[in-house]
Amino acid sequence: MTPEEAVRRVGFWTTLGNQAIGSTTDPEVGAWFQADSVPREAITDPQGPRIYAIQIPRYVTMNGERIPNHLYAMIEKEIERRGAE
Repeated sequence: MTPEEAVRRVGFWTTLGNQAIGSTTDPEVGAWFQADSVPREAITDPQGPRIYAIQIPRYVTMNGERIPNHLYAMIEKEIERRGAE
């Protein structure tokens, strides 16, 4: 799966401060993002379907330098694309 496909397949995206936050019920996408998973119905069906919570920082540190995260930029474009539909 490409980063572009993974970003498109997430059901919900928003940005908050210096993070993009997303959620999906697709386990393949959740695994791609190494997302935390929780039961969708934690009280009524704790063993049932899961939801995957994704957090992507706006910046990453490489070699001691803070640089923009390319995934965050893709997510911003995806949010704009969805808003234009």
